[in-house]
Amino acid sequence: MSGPPRSMAATTRVLRRGSRRLPGAVGLSLMVAFAAFPGGAAAGAPTRSSNPVPLATINGVLYFQANNGLKGVELWKTNGSAAGTTMVKDINPAGDSYPSGPWSVNGTLLFSANDGASGSELWKTNGTASGTKLVKNIRPGVGGSFPNLQASIGNNVYFAADNGSSGTQLWKSNGTKTGTVLVKDINPGAAGSSPSNMVVIGTTLYFTASNGKGTELWKSNGTKAGTVLVKDINPGASSSSPSYLTKVGSVLYFAASGPGGAELWRSNGTGNGTVLVKDIEPGPIGSNPLSLIAVGSTLYFVAGDAAGGRELWKTVTTAAKVKRVSDINPGPSSANPGDPAFVGSTVYVGATDGTTGQELWKTTSSGAVQVKDIFGGPNGSQVDELTPVGTTVFFRAADSTGDVELWKTNGTAGGTVRVRDIQPGSLGSSPRYLLKVGSTLYFAANDGVKGIELWKATGSGASLVKDINTLAP
Repeated sequence: MSGPPRSMAATTRVLRRGSRRLPGAVGLSLMVAFAAFPGGAAAGAPTRSSNPVPLATINGVLYFQANNGLKGVELWKTNGSAAGTTMVKDINPAGDSYPSGPWSVNGTLLFSANDGASGSELWKTNGTASGTKLVKNIRPGVGGSFPNLQASIGNNVYFAADNGSSGTQLWKSNGTKTGTVLVKDINPGAAGSSPSNMVVIGTTLYFTASNGKGTELWKSNGTKAGTVLVKDINPGASSSSPSYLTKVGSVLYFAASGPGGAELWRSNGTGNGTVLVKDIEPGPIGSNPLSLIAVGSTLYFVAGDAAGGRELWKTVTTAAKVKRVSDINPGPSSANPGDPAFVGSTVYVGATDGTTGQELWKTTSSGAVQVKDIFGGPNGSQVDELTPVGTTVFFRAADSTGDVELWKTNGTAGGTVRVRDIQPGSLGSSPRYLLKVGSTLYFAANDGVKGIELWKATGSGASLVKDINTLAP
């Protein structure tokens, strides 16, 4: 089975919020070296953090990066138990390997890592030390090609990488050295094309890239001849800079900048079929759509116009059906919705109505309603990292004490509760990197004693998976 490294509810959106990240950027965001201190910590005494970052899941096993204080930042895995939480391999014995940007293909995890000799290159693992190997040294030497894995079709993962002569271009790999190849040098020379925002519809890869005449929408069938520009939306040297590429059925939706500013576009993969959906905010500025998410045949997104400010919008297929879901913050003021998540046909989002601050809202058949005023007053709970697990949506939020902890909701005010006060007091545990694995949610949190470690939550509560770094601070 091939698929994205993170549940779509997590992110690959992952990385698009505060810590909001694209999967490849999540690991890279924590490239900090941690010194190893000899000795252990006294019972009950504070210890150093392992700073775990959940990366990917394969067959119910979570892979993540962590630092145990002795081996540096390396690849770990867990089945949810302390005994089943182990380092996969010390890839860089002399320092940190910083495993990141993972993608699963047929039971194998491909990722970027630095062994200290080859720089950041493409690796793979089957979950064992002996099965964790360098796939290919794309850029010989210590410089590294910095592969950024983004999508897969069949047995191939597609990624951006720099071989040292062609700049950052589109590559693909089936997990073997000979099967790791440059798809096309889209922009010949050292500048590269910087392919990004990859998404698959059927057997076609859509992505953004620059051929030296601006960043536009491209597509590929995995061959050089089949890697072509879809449309020059903003003609000339200027870029349309497509973003938030999102599949809705067989149609691609995205935000792009044309003569009328940044607006919502769609494409069927042809130049003529790549069109503006609706000019929501006429004029040169545009509505600047972002946070696109597909819920069945409906696309939800955040956009702004002069009349209603930045609010939650939706569309089915035609411009006539593009409309604001609800004017949560009435008038020209903005609700500033965050990244949405959904359970069934209900969309959840953090937004402000101008009175209660940023709180949890959900869509209804007639618009949107606030689920609960968690914080109370104008400051808001700052709901973030909404992650569905079954019929429950987990998220991080602060209550009136300012304590940022893990919360959950079933869509009702009574069912919107704090999962656990992991670090009592006003500091909070600041849960991050929420990731669904089956019926379990994994995340990083700080209990104030063991530092930032790996935790898990189910419908019955939250618990520490393992104190990975037990060295004294």
